[in-house]
Amino acid sequence: MCIRDSYIVGGAVRDSLMGRTPTEFDMTTNLEGKIVRMLFPDAKLVHPPGYQIFHFKRGEYSFELARMRRDIDYSGRHSQVEFTDELKEDLTRRDFTVNALAYDFQKKEIIDLFEGKKDIANRIIRSIGDPVVRFQEDKLRMLRAIRFAAKLNFKLAKDVEEAIKRLSPQLLLLSSELIRRELDRMLKGKYRLRAVGLLNKTSIFLKLFSIRLDKKRLALVVRSLYYLYKYQADLIISYATILYWCQKKIEAINLFLKKDERKLLNYLLSSVSPLFHFLSGEERMEIVQIVENPHFGLLVTMAEALMYGGRKNPKLLRGRIKIKLPGLDAPPLMGGD
Repeated sequence: MCIRDSYIVGGAVRDSLMGRTPTEFDMTTNLEGKIVRMLFPDAKLVHPPGYQIFHFKRGEYSFELARMRRDIDYSGRHSQVEFTDELKEDLTRRDFTVNALAYDFQKKEIIDLFEGKKDIANRIIRSIGDPVVRFQEDKLRMLRAIRFAAKLNFKLAKDVEEAIKRLSPQLLLLSSELIRRELDRMLKGKYRLRAVGLLNKTSIFLKLFSIRLDKKRLALVVRSLYYLYKYQADLIISYATILYWCQKKIEAINLFLKKDERKLLNYLLSSVSPLFHFLSGEERMEIVQIVENPHFGLLVTMAEALMYGGRKNPKLLRGRIKIKLPGLDAPPLMGGD
């Protein structure tokens, strides 16, 4: 690999400093695209072609090599850029100090222009420059700040947290696909519990879904999500669980759902209470339709998580199902026997 005029940047440098072993590497270079193609014939051009970003793999490692650039104007998510030979200009355009570290191959040293190493040591997410300005440039950075803080178990700098609270209504200017992608990454990660707490604390839940979790409901959501993560449950159940504990209808997140997801979420939310009532001894006319639905197994999983969230033993659910529905080949509980 030719390493002249190229640097490893971002998450791989950050993670290495934190004692983690990265498998994905972002690199920045002042080499022209045609030179990159000569050096790496298998590299694929990705993202907006004008940015000259190439992706390639070497064994288990993935590399994304981008031309150094500086922003000259912002329009939505994609800025107008021009290429540069100055590493400082390329690093300045990045979102947070912990992601603006670079490794110099030739000098074998880390370049730290914004005290990123200090923020890693202090476990804090800080913007490069004024966070209000940076979040107005790219609204998605607010969700990224939450995700990085949750993933790394860092705190948000006070000015970053305040800027998110102030500007969170502007998240609705983003496409539903972008918002959903970031939320999915948070809710399926092992750091989902911290993410939910930060989404609530910064008022993002309130602005996106009209949801505000008090201390009691936050505890119910966190315990339920812990159960779902522990047993690798379907992600859509996490959304259903949050809405259930917040007593919100599906309309609260309709904008962010595909048609089949909307149908599944509606089934889960409309069926879980009747299922509980039926298993507790009430006669429910709709139970046949509920049980015959192909997603009944997911409903049972959601019911388990809700029981766990409410500090009840999820395994009791299986016994009740066997008693009330003796002829049913019930799906196994996530926690097993």
